[in-house]
Amino acid sequence: MSTTARTASVLAVITAALIIIIALAGCGGTAPSEAGCKAAMQASLASAIAAGQAATPAGKPPACNGLDDATIARLAAEVINSALNPSPEPS
Repeated sequence: MSTTARTASVLAVITAALIIIIALAGCGGTAPSEAGCKAAMQASLASAIAAGQAATPAGKPPACNGLDDATIARLAAEVINSALNPSPEPS
């Protein structure tokens, strides 16, 4: 992958991540499934990356309703980190 393509890819991930973080700001409540929330964030991020610069805020995934702000921020950071630093493919 060329440096330009890599830079564009990283910028797309960062843009999508910022959209997710902005969309999730202010969430709170009781304790639903963290796994469901994280999966919804991953799907939203994948859609935003695929849309590139045409990406728009997706809003808070319903699966995240009831999670406190700190948990949502941690899950968003995990999703963003795994998108920026993917695990190597198994041989």
